[in-house]
Amino acid sequence: MSIMTDIELRKNEIQGENPNRATGYELTGRREEDFMKKYIGIIAAILCVMGSICLCGCAGKEAETTEPLAAAEPAEEQEDSAETAEDNSEDEGDAPDTALSEDENETSDGMEQAEVDYEAIYAPVLSEVIDTIHRGYDFEKEYKYVSDGIIERILYPGDDDLMQAIGYVITDINDDGIKELMIGENADYEYDDLPMQSYIYSGFTYQDEKLVCFIEGWARSRQHYMGNGHFFNIGSSSAWSTAFGEWHLEKGGSGASWDDFYFSEEDGINGGIAFYHNTTGIYETDKAQRMDISDEDFYKIADDYKCELISWTPLAESAGDDSNAPAEKTLSQTELKDMEKKLNSIGYYGFLLSFYRDPRDIKWHEVFYDGAGYDRGYPSPGIEHS
Repeated sequence: MSIMTDIELRKNEIQGENPNRATGYELTGRREEDFMKKYIGIIAAILCVMGSICLCGCAGKEAETTEPLAAAEPAEEQEDSAETAEDNSEDEGDAPDTALSEDENETSDGMEQAEVDYEAIYAPVLSEVIDTIHRGYDFEKEYKYVSDGIIERILYPGDDDLMQAIGYVITDINDDGIKELMIGENADYEYDDLPMQSYIYSGFTYQDEKLVCFIEGWARSRQHYMGNGHFFNIGSSSAWSTAFGEWHLEKGGSGASWDDFYFSEEDGINGGIAFYHNTTGIYETDKAQRMDISDEDFYKIADDYKCELISWTPLAESAGDDSNAPAEKTLSQTELKDMEKKLNSIGYYGFLLSFYRDPRDIKWHEVFYDGAGYDRGYPSPGIEHS
């Protein structure tokens, strides 16, 4: 190379290549003509080989091209992206653990989410109801989920197997994406001149990760399902006091929203019975409009309401192998004789002194005074001085 004069190396950029990469050089200079002829063929050959290599390299890079690791965005787009990321961060922080707050079919990243296990959510309700049916109602115990209607059926079961007669259903009754639990049964009571109906004893929804009771029904205040999240309630507290009407559970709601509420009350001024109507569900004459109708027309309004039968799942199917029912024990003849002897002894006279059909009618002061499992007599010195 020492024989060359005025040599200059210049970097070329080949279109489509990384501009930071050196891809070739161009040789220029002044030499004697015979010198150039001698080497022109060699230089041309070298340039052709290098050009072929570069073109192959370009083709390979084009096939493997990926996006830059940190592509620059216009300032305005960067601000929008930052705000979007901040909003998403806040949404994720406020979202509860439960999937109920998310879309029913997919999560925020578009992936389908697992179905919510409402059987598990409402398991505490069903467990307490089933346990109470098996063990009987305890007047000293405070129940969290056992309604008055269920208590009535436990105290007066008749010949029914309550685990088969009473059932439950879990369904979204108001199309808000949250399934509700209802407990009740289908029956045609003798004092009703009506066909088979569904009687709802209790209903729960799931709000803010808590179980919320939104409906209760019992003998003197019955609840029936009309469909589409609407219910018919009818009850009576005396010969002149009757109330009925239609209400619904709003989307995301946890209580009754009344559509129509009718009630009767004794007319203390004119005598007889007066009839009233409002849309608040408040049983107060000064918060309702008095109706100028006969008692026949009043009760016809109630008869015109149409209700639906509910397809219940028997509680027996919910209990399964996890039933808390105590094992039944058959007393032997010896045990029966011992029990009879005890009950006939003076120590248990308090339970035999009076007749009663309902445990609520027991006069406990008489029971303990006359004998509740111990012989009467003078108290021991320890009790006297306690």
